Amino acid sequence: MKIIDKYILKSYLPLLLMTFLICWFIVLMQFLWKYVDELVGKGLSTLVIGQTVFYAAMNLVPLALPLGILLASLMFFGQIGERLELLAMKASGLPLYRIMAPLFVTTSLLAVGLLYFQNTYMITSQVKMWTLLYSARYAKPELEIPEGVFYNGIPGYSIYVGKRDMAHPGRMLNIMLYDNKEGNEKTRIIRADSGRITADASQTFLTWKLYKGQSFENMTTPSSPLDERPTTFAKERFSYKEIVILFDTSFKMQDEGEMKSRFVGKNLSQLEYAIDTVTRSIDSIRRDASEQMMSIQDQQTYSYELPSRLDTSQQAQKDRKRILSAETSEQIDIDSLMNMRTLGDSLNRYRQAASSLLQMRNESESRLYIDKEAFFDYRTNRMEWHKKFTFPVACLVFFFIGAPLGAIIRKGGLGMPIIASVVFFIIYYIIDTFGHNMISSEQMGVVSGMWISSFVLAPVGIFLTWQATRDSASLNMEAYIVFFRKLFGTARVRKLEVREVILEEINYTQALEHTLRIKERISELRNSDWISKKWLVKRLLFSSWLLSPSESLIQELFEQLEALISELRNSRERMIIAKLQDMPILERQLVPMSITSNLPLKSKPLLLKLSNIIFIITLLPLWILSIRRRAYLRDIKQTEKLLNEIETEIRKAISKGC
Repeated sequence: MKIIDKYILKSYLPLLLMTFLICWFIVLMQFLWKYVDELVGKGLSTLVIGQTVFYAAMNLVPLALPLGILLASLMFFGQIGERLELLAMKASGLPLYRIMAPLFVTTSLLAVGLLYFQNTYMITSQVKMWTLLYSARYAKPELEIPEGVFYNGIPGYSIYVGKRDMAHPGRMLNIMLYDNKEGNEKTRIIRADSGRITADASQTFLTWKLYKGQSFENMTTPSSPLDERPTTFAKERFSYKEIVILFDTSFKMQDEGEMKSRFVGKNLSQLEYAIDTVTRSIDSIRRDASEQMMSIQDQQTYSYELPSRLDTSQQAQKDRKRILSAETSEQIDIDSLMNMRTLGDSLNRYRQAASSLLQMRNESESRLYIDKEAFFDYRTNRMEWHKKFTFPVACLVFFFIGAPLGAIIRKGGLGMPIIASVVFFIIYYIIDTFGHNMISSEQMGVVSGMWISSFVLAPVGIFLTWQATRDSASLNMEAYIVFFRKLFGTARVRKLEVREVILEEINYTQALEHTLRIKERISELRNSDWISKKWLVKRLLFSSWLLSPSESLIQELFEQLEALISELRNSRERMIIAKLQDMPILERQLVPMSITSNLPLKSKPLLLKLSNIIFIITLLPLWILSIRRRAYLRDIKQTEKLLNEIETEIRKAISKGC
């Protein structure tokens, strides 16, 4: 390994470890926020919560590693670009792909390691994590009672809660309890305005504490449904009542066997075997369904018993052909079959036809449900198989996005790299979620849905790598920043220094005359209608976006001001130099696309037509022009103020006899 490779890896690996841990922590917090209701308030021990968090963290490694690689590669190449180390490496003859080579090898090893981790250790963590979550979900049913519907999770009871009191945690309002332990004939109904449910220390009893309510209970049971004798019942009113229910609410670990048998507990070979098994099962289900549906159709259509359509023997085919080709003795009117001698016979025929149709519909719905269940198993197993490869490939895709983008941006630290990383990761996550949803709704195949995010971002990585390798200026962010600053008239900084050696002394009297002349021009421009809102809109609507007669006046002001600054730079007065440094850089033209030079007369009508077409297409120029107008008015106001101060300093210099 060469020294340059050691240096690159020594600088990159600690950065990768830091970014991975940060991303790992972020996705873990997102997981805890999503499942906080499953863990908090269930009376779970610290050990159970710790195990859940640990196994969840192991399960989130594939999600955090690609994001960490993207952020680390962005920060690393941004740092060496900002410190000009990347420029020094390129100047020594190393192309960008040679600088990326050791990091590409490292990322490839991490991708292979991630694939191995997903196929071995992560399977155990997934099984244990989901087992713990499902066990915690049934640890305490009080928090699982929904609002506005009946809850039947406690055997022998049907519970209704109107809503929960958010101001008092654990308090429920408008409660109804149906006690069905002794059967529906002796149901006890309890209603209360509010109440709470708690468990004892042994977690084997639930205690309802009810406030302000009443209960109803049948004392006798009718001998038969036709018994019209009144039923004796008991009615009780209470202000406080406790009901103890025998129900074990302690935490019990569910069996891991169920999770191991599902897709989360299988490695690649087991998933392939499950996919093959489910595929054969789907073929068998569909073949049996086809045979059954065709058999029902034949029974309803023909009076003869037809051989099965799946029977490929020669005799069966001959019998089917003979029966189907045989002519009927007479032509039968279908409607006449329903016109029987009596109304009862006709109704029976209609009932038979409706029963046959209902039988076919029920059979088709049953077969369709079985087929969907089998296809769901096939889809989930195949999605999990592809998922073990999509994250390692995402590591490589994000590396080829982050490394060249960092070399282009040339900004280290956590500012710009984090923004760029979050943008690309959000795009990846949105596309990946879209693919999963399309697969679940059966609108997209498993392969297309699982790989669509990589298919979309891989060309972006290739393009960025190609541009960065060629040192293309098309992705130079600073050039775009400068362009938009000029477009919107953003104030620019003027850099001037006091000259130690002055070859030509300044004529302050002449400089004063120039200053007064510029002030008059500014005053004239501010008081005119040339840059008013009304005049600008009129010019855009009825004249031209490109051509403006007032632009020459603005350009003259710019040239006169720059000439004055160039003249005053030779001043020995530091106060004047300080005022010049604060002087804003005025725009040469208010309209960014204005053409005020000496154009040939023949070209102006063409430009006029072109400008009108541009304005018709979009109103964006009007918005840009309004922003530039406000910025220009602000700049000339500051310029006028500074010119007054410079005038004062010039008069002081003249009085000194300079």
